Amino acid sequence: MSGHSGVGKTALLNALVPGIDLPTGEVNPVTGKGRHTSSTAILVRLPGGGYLMDTPGFREFALSGISRPQLGRYYPEFREAIASCRYKDCLHEAEPGCAVRLAVDEGRISKLRYRNYLQILETVPLTEARPFLKKSRQRRARRESHEPS
Repeated sequence: MSGHSGVGKTALLNALVPGIDLPTGEVNPVTGKGRHTSSTAILVRLPGGGYLMDTPGFREFALSGISRPQLGRYYPEFREAIASCRYKDCLHEAEPGCAVRLAVDEGRISKLRYRNYLQILETVPLTEARPFLKKSRQRRARRESHEPS
C-alpha cells in the first residue's frame, strides 16, 4: 500500500493481521497532515493468503509528463464533452464555449469530480511556457553577444 501520510495504511494492515500491532500515529491537529510513523517498507503475509507491503507515506503527489490541456482527457466522463469544447486547448475553467462546464451545470458530470479536476489542474506546472522562455533567453543571449563592449 502506498499513499499520503496519516490516511490509515498501517492501521488497515493492523486490522487485517490480528496481533501484528505495527506502530501508528495521530494526524497533526494543527496542519491536518499525517506524521511519518512508518519509516521503512514492510512485507506482511496475510492470514488468508498473499502478501501486503506497507510503505512510508508521502506528503505531496504531483503529476509528471502531462500538460494542463491534457489533464481533462484523463477523466473518462469528460471525454465526450471535451470533443465539443470551442477551443482545442480548453482548460475547462472559464473559457467561453466549454462543453465540460456545461455538462457539469447540467449534471452530466459530477460537481465533485469537476472540483477535484480543478484542484489537480492548479498543481500541473505551466510547461507550455518553457519553450517560449528558452527561445526568449536564447534571443537575449544572441543580442547581448553582438552588443559592443
